[in-house]
Amino acid sequence: MHDRDREDAFYRTLLGFRPYWWGGAEGKGAEWISLLVPDGTDWLEYMVQQGPPDHGIPDAMSGTIAGVLDHFSLGVANIRDAVTLLTATERPGRNDGPKTGRDGTWQYNLYDPDGTRAEIMEFHAVAKPCCSPFTAGDP
Repeated sequence: MHDRDREDAFYRTLLGFRPYWWGGAEGKGAEWISLLVPDGTDWLEYMVQQGPPDHGIPDAMSGTIAGVLDHFSLGVANIRDAVTLLTATERPGRNDGPKTGRDGTWQYNLYDPDGTRAEIMEFHAVAKPCCSPFTAGDP
């Protein structure tokens, strides 16, 4: 998506999601916007990318970058336990982490052979978030 205002109009105004956190790559501003569901602690995050307006995926975006951006994340209480379980057997594809994300949480990424990312994220931040504070407690 290229237009945060349009995304916010859908998620926040129409569906009632609440702000949770926003961040982005160093010096890029709000590229990743996390919103809480209206009546709970689940959240979603959408990615804002620059490109021709109303044109879908930017022409110069590689399949690798698209696979990183178009991902899903699973929240866990303890990243060490999750990584231990996930690395106990050989898995196809690459992985990286654990590492501390820009939101201050521990993260571990696994990549499907087609490049799609599965992010494992610890609920509790262990460092100060880069760009904005969290607006609610841990899910």
